[in-house]
Amino acid sequence: MHNLRLENMSLSQAEKKKVLELINTNIAITPTLIKDLFKHGEI
Repeated sequence: MHNLRLENMSLSQAEKKKVLELINTNIAITPTLIKDLFKHGEI
């Protein structure tokens, strides 16, 4: 969550849950990945 604050991103509870699910899958979470997921409506 600290990294998301560093990126100046404000996430809803549902979005935070989705990000945490991704983290638990051992996928490398990058600002680009998160932004792409937003673009495609997956978060």
